[in-house]
Amino acid sequence: MTSLTTRVLTRVALYARVSTEEQSTEEHHSLEAQFNEMHEYADH
Repeated sequence: MTSLTTRVLTRVALYARVSTEEQSTEEHHSLEAQFNEMHEYADH
């Protein structure tokens, strides 16, 4: 018997922000880093 997997696509909105100029340049707090982490999380 073959098992079929159905993948349901869901739309989401991602929101990233920094509070200070210093945060925007930190490796783990930059907007780019936040969006990368959110994309990785959403892909799983």
